[in-house]
Amino acid sequence: MQLYVCPRSELAQHQIIETAFGVLRIHLGDFIPKGYSYLFEDSGGEQRGFAWVSVPKTANITENQRGQKYA
Repeated sequence: MQLYVCPRSELAQHQIIETAFGVLRIHLGDFIPKGYSYLFEDSGGEQRGFAWVSVPKTANITENQRGQKYA
């Protein structure tokens, strides 16, 4: 599982983060604005997981899209 963050983020200084659920690898996304981050899981098959971790309240995302599940 990888956590994608802005290169200017405080988390960008780390390569991994240990959590209660396991280790997250930190990847820098050149096109991710500061304040945004997301998780990406690539299990190696056709199934992939995606979830927003942080999105600023000022983001131009409709309520409809905020609760959207990606798979």
